[in-house]
Amino acid sequence: MTSDAPDRPASLRLLAAALGAYSLAHLFNNSVLELAGPKQALEALQHWSGGWIEPVLVRSQVVLLAFLVVVVGFGKRRFAGLGWRAGNVLPGLVTYVGAWLALQLVLAGAVLAQGQALELHPKWTQLGVAAVLGGVVAQACGHALVEDTAFRAFFLPELRARSVRVGFVLAPLLAVALALFGSALLFGLAHLPTRALVKSSGWSALAAEQWNFLSAGLALGLAFVVTRNLFVVIGLHVLLNDPAPLVSVSAALLNRGVLVVFAGVLVATLLRARAARRRVPLAEENSSASRRAA
Repeated sequence: MTSDAPDRPASLRLLAAALGAYSLAHLFNNSVLELAGPKQALEALQHWSGGWIEPVLVRSQVVLLAFLVVVVGFGKRRFAGLGWRAGNVLPGLVTYVGAWLALQLVLAGAVLAQGQALELHPKWTQLGVAAVLGGVVAQACGHALVEDTAFRAFFLPELRARSVRVGFVLAPLLAVALALFGSALLFGLAHLPTRALVKSSGWSALAAEQWNFLSAGLALGLAFVVTRNLFVVIGLHVLLNDPAPLVSVSAALLNRGVLVVFAGVLVATLLRARAARRRVPLAEENSSASRRAA
């Protein structure tokens, strides 16, 4: 994750402002934009678009704008420093498509192994293709884009940079672990006001929700550390939130299949990186041998 570390760690004031902006915008989303007027307008937009523009897609842009105003506008952070690099978009898209296809094969194989017939998932017939794909787009350009930009591409590297700065130079893995845990913890805390004030969750429900945010934040944070590509993480995030299965399967089987594919992408990335590191010394050795022969 060295290449993703900021040149200069953000101040505590900027980190607090970024978290506050995200949290307040999320609260606004789930309170003001849930009122009858805005809600009906967003539903009308969804209907007009044939299901392609879901309300969550539009509402997520409110959170994204608030976050970017603070971090880019006032904090002077560059978009590239937030993982928004044009060269990473295509690898992210290819990874998502490959992971989605692998998931369909895993699900189909599991159904056939159980001696059952393959059936099209009812979402495609009940909602329609546009609505299903609209849900995927809403996750990719909405929830996943906002959350991964903020907590994986901004807070995680910033927390790691601060950990290194205060004395974890000799323990880089510890610094990464602290950053992973810290960014995942902030991920849950940013949603806490909405859960407590709007959703009226009780203490036990809040604890369960925070655990879910923490576990999801750790998984996606690890994906960012391994892949170093925001858009790959967004693709995996979409797969977790809206896998859009072709095959009709139980929720439990779908969840297991998604986790298997998620882990498979990370393992494959690590193996490719290891193979690339092995090729570098070999190439240098061949180049040195060629110079000696000349």
